[in-house]
Amino acid sequence: ARTLEMLEHLGVVDGFLAAGIRAHGVRVMDIDGNTLLHNSLDGLPTHYSYVVGIGQDETERLLTEELTKHGVAVDRGITLTALAQTPDAVTATLTHAD
Repeated sequence: ARTLEMLEHLGVVDGFLAAGIRAHGVRVMDIDGNTLLHNSLDGLPTHYSYVVGIGQDETERLLTEELTKHGVAVDRGITLTALAQTPDAVTATLTHAD
């Protein structure tokens, strides 16, 4: 729920809600079909009283699309190889795959 609230604050929650599957609780059953545990999220004090199941690939796609709309490029295949910090600056050394 808190993640969805943060995505709402950023103005991007709608894509996640459309792409994901909502689960309002969990039920654990034994092999005979007897309920061992039932936990409902419906009573949470939030607009998002459920869990949204969404894959990492879809999450990355949605976030990358949103960043692109704002002129931010996402680089992949880059490794942080060194990091130095002074009171006035931080210097990061990156190695690209090529």
